Amino acid sequence: MVIRSDKGKGGTWAGATENLKKGWCSTFCRDCDIPGNRELIRMGAIPVSDEWDGNVELAAPVHAAKKEEVFTEQLSLFDM
Repeated sequence: MVIRSDKGKGGTWAGATENLKKGWCSTFCRDCDIPGNRELIRMGAIPVSDEWDGNVELAAPVHAAKKEEVFTEQLSLFDM
């Protein structure tokens, strides 16, 4: 969830754009008139308004190719 990001610089920008490229999980971004936020939404981040109730089930799914790489069960630390 991105609250505020400078366009093209900083850790928030770097993390959000990397996640958008790699498709690890959905990227939510506060929908406001901040240039970095606007660009992230244009790049595919899911816009979130101030009225958002926190329901993530309405969000766009993560890329199917990436979902296959996700483990569906918890592994034991002692089995590794």
